[in-house]
Amino acid sequence: IILTFLITMDKINNLKFLAHGMSEIPEPLAEYAGLKRSADILPVMFKMVHAAKNANMDMFTEEELEKALHSVESKSINWEHSDEFIGYIKKAYLVKRDDKNTKIIVASDKSIKEEDNISHYLNHEEGEPSYIMALAYVWTHRKSLRDKSEKMKNRAKAGTLTWSMETFFKEHECEICNKVFADDSNNCEHLKTRFVNGTGRILRDLTFVGAGVTEDPADKQATNIAIG
Repeated sequence: IILTFLITMDKINNLKFLAHGMSEIPEPLAEYAGLKRSADILPVMFKMVHAAKNANMDMFTEEELEKALHSVESKSINWEHSDEFIGYIKKAYLVKRDDKNTKIIVASDKSIKEEDNISHYLNHEEGEPSYIMALAYVWTHRKSLRDKSEKMKNRAKAGTLTWSMETFFKEHECEICNKVFADDSNNCEHLKTRFVNGTGRILRDLTFVGAGVTEDPADKQATNIAIG
């Protein structure tokens, strides 16, 4: 099953993101994203992980993100990487560009080329690497969950709602010598001192297991796109 969504220019002109300090959305995100609306859920759209090196010196490639895209859906959302679960991911897409700078949205096992105006909806930064975009439900049926959802909406209005992915990986590669290791115990000298010299650890064979709302993400571009 291929999941996608279509957005008219009229809707785009009316849409204002709860991200980067922008004002609130005049129409619900659910209408654009094809998510069911309910009094006990809060739909959110966010950038989960980029094909780049993060602050932990872990690196993700576009190829590995696309291979692991299927593992994102139905995984949990938590608060600050704790056991406090607040929702789950409903849909996931890989957002990238081809050689002609045309936006491509990858859903499931097929690429879908969209009009350039989709980039306005996705709030894609100039020169931004490819990334996985997640559409998710945050639960609001308990007071503790409603408190978290209000914090999320307030952060979104301030442009400070950020995310952090969680993943398993089978092996990793040194970006300098290209040696591959099953774990950190036999790392090369480059990786043993990677937090000093900045060497990237390229993660291979990923299985994404969720995402967390966090104030200090390793991927500094893992920002919120829309909420509500």
